[in-house]
Amino acid sequence: PTFYPKVIEEDGIDICVCGEAEDALSDLMNALEKGEDYTKIPNLLVKKNGKIYHNEMRNLREDIDNFPFPDREIAYEHEIWRKQPIRHFIACRGCAYRCTYCFVGDTPIHTDKGIKEIKDLEDYDNLKVLTSTGKWEKINHFFKREYSGDIISITPFKIGIPTKCTPNHKLFVFRNNKIEDIEARYLKKDDKLCIPIPQKIESAYIDIYNELKDIELEVRSQRKIDFNKIQQAIPLIEEDFYSNRAIASMVDLSNTFVSAISRNYLATGIWPEETKTTQVRLELANNNVRFTLGKNEVPGKIAINKDFCRLVGYYLAEGSVCKHKRRANSYETVFTFGKEEKEYADDVMNLIEDIFKIKPHKIIDGPTIKVYIGNSIVGHLFKKLFGTGARNKKINNLLNLKSELQLEVLRGWIRGDGDKNIYCTTSSQTLAYQLFLVSYKLGFTPGLYKYKTKENKIGNREIKSGEDYYVLTFARSKDRNFLRNFVFDIDSKE
Repeated sequence: PTFYPKVIEEDGIDICVCGEAEDALSDLMNALEKGEDYTKIPNLLVKKNGKIYHNEMRNLREDIDNFPFPDREIAYEHEIWRKQPIRHFIACRGCAYRCTYCFVGDTPIHTDKGIKEIKDLEDYDNLKVLTSTGKWEKINHFFKREYSGDIISITPFKIGIPTKCTPNHKLFVFRNNKIEDIEARYLKKDDKLCIPIPQKIESAYIDIYNELKDIELEVRSQRKIDFNKIQQAIPLIEEDFYSNRAIASMVDLSNTFVSAISRNYLATGIWPEETKTTQVRLELANNNVRFTLGKNEVPGKIAINKDFCRLVGYYLAEGSVCKHKRRANSYETVFTFGKEEKEYADDVMNLIEDIFKIKPHKIIDGPTIKVYIGNSIVGHLFKKLFGTGARNKKINNLLNLKSELQLEVLRGWIRGDGDKNIYCTTSSQTLAYQLFLVSYKLGFTPGLYKYKTKENKIGNREIKSGEDYYVLTFARSKDRNFLRNFVFDIDSKE
């Protein structure tokens, strides 16, 4: 409880002691014996009637020699203990174990929601992390400790981003042709750190309805019925003298409509406004999905195949999702390429039409080519699964794909954010680490480095200095030659 006070929240636990227990337990026993309130005893965490009491801590006792020796006779008073062949006694104060190994707070951790710093995992409900076995597992406990000792900084070869931990923290290391868990302080320069690779193979398709079914939108639209007639009907209904049928005849509205606004007023006390609000949700229609009242449909399930993965790669590099300027609840997806990348823009056009069965639009704007997809469902899908905005891109759902599919993600991404030397950049920390993992899974040996931007100007866009960006490189000639040929159709050998 001292290190992990949240244990009091678990089922079956009513009272915990933090810090030194001698005085706190004595006060607790006395209070229970006398039937007194024990919820305010210092050093105690108490859960009672659904409420948790976090009490103040006592000062540490400096006169510990005055404490009596422990009464070991208690081990013989109960039969269940007397029959035990071995009895354990801890001959020290506090915890007998040295569990002070930790990572520093800004250590990046792979989660199923993207990269998160370890200090931000305290509220870990419904969160899974990538474990040493390559499996995604729920977090059981979160420990946060004060520490004032030495910190070891480890910068592996080809990863220019250090990992910092306490000297006694164990790491998986490949040494002497086998994997060992070795404390950080005993690492050597020739050791090879091991990283987990996601093992599970994901589903072969994306169920769009299940991904987006919780989205609720409000759409305001102009009424088809003349609002002046509604305004004429309201005072007549308020008089409570005329029947709905008579009012309908007087203002030239249908009896059904007058009855409806009358019932709504009696139920809510609200009269209709000039514009009406409609709740919009996703709905299934013959294996397709569309928003309520919408006309544009897309397939309900999308196959995760090579074409889709290449499209995702393009999106990670060149795509964004934004709200439509004239329709507040509508999203549009935009891919932006340079004029020299017409081949890639045309590829995106064909992929969108083949995958989503909708026709995108291409606009040449000065030195750029933009591909617009006006379908709101596509926008919501890309925003949820792959993020929007350069710093928020991610591929959480695609980390566990088969190798040939992940290669297609790399192909699309490198075409947008890389060059023919396979020098690739992104400002998304999550995406950088995820593509680094993917690259290792594919058998490459990439390098990953973190830099700060310098003040610059690209076109009309100002680049601020001091912002982080990440570089993924493939220095091994075998890797670079393969990717040049696979991504750019360049047949070269070094």
